[in-house]
Amino acid sequence: MKFLILCTLLAAANAAPGFLHGGYGHGGYGGGYAVAAPAQVAVAQAPAVVAAPAPAVYAAPAPQVYAAPAPAVYAAPAPAVYAAPAPAPVAIAQAAPAVAVAAPAATSYSTFSQVRG
Repeated sequence: MKFLILCTLLAAANAAPGFLHGGYGHGGYGGGYAVAAPAQVAVAQAPAVVAAPAPAVYAAPAPQVYAAPAPAVYAAPAPAVYAAPAPAPVAIAQAAPAVAVAAPAATSYSTFSQVRG
């Protein structure tokens, strides 16, 4: 228990230094006598970081590219092709062959095989 009380007093002294001794105008436990404020800790300023400007990068202009005009392509007219007229087809008309044998006439007494002949 004594250890916890000691830890509490140390924590209070770290949180508000001088209050336990009556400093800073508070009544405190010290009977109200004034105690000098704790010395301010001097914090040195961080050194200034000087950022030098980036060196200029010289970008030379791109070289001029010479594009020669495309050579002219001469298109000669197509040569005339002589087309002779196509020969007329010769049509030979052939007469239909004459029927040499007449079909037998069917009679009421004929059979199919006789008529078919």
